[in-house]
Amino acid sequence: MKKPRVVLDACVLIPQYLRDVLLSVAWADLYHLYWSEHLLTEIKRNLIKQYQLTPSKASKLILTMNKAFSGAMVEVPLELINLMSNDLKDRHVLATAIVAKAEIIVTNNLADFQPSSLESWEITAQSPDVFLTNLFNNYPEEIVQIIQKQSSKYQNPKKSVLELLDFLGQKASLSTFSSCVKSVLDRELS
Repeated sequence: MKKPRVVLDACVLIPQYLRDVLLSVAWADLYHLYWSEHLLTEIKRNLIKQYQLTPSKASKLILTMNKAFSGAMVEVPLELINLMSNDLKDRHVLATAIVAKAEIIVTNNLADFQPSSLESWEITAQSPDVFLTNLFNNYPEEIVQIIQKQSSKYQNPKKSVLELLDFLGQKASLSTFSSCVKSVLDRELS
């Protein structure tokens, strides 16, 4: 099965638990992940501004992400960004997808990526819930293992797999994805 080439918008890489799921699934090699310096700068700026991370902690997170996914970085020319027709603040995201030859942009800002601005590039925009649910449909066992492993990493506060799934469903808008994973866990327990 061909693994999709995907650009993750900054808005889905800022919330910790959502970022952890998306990056864990990429680490498991279920899709090919791409980003640009523009995206990472946006993430860092918003982690500091919205989540009150110190600049050093935000920089350390970006550095860790870059080390873990050393092949994710693509260089996006300013000229290409200026050619994009989607929402002005997210033109760099579409340009990143074009340079990366990505098929999918994962974003919570679907309105910023109207189909008319994506069609000629053969790119679609998907919510994290749709994206992860589609991956779950192709790799259910792997996704369940990823979520189980992720929940075991959280110590403060400690989260069981079901607590993590409830949190993701309610706070990270991953209701369909969470339900799918829960259904597999329910079958395993019965």
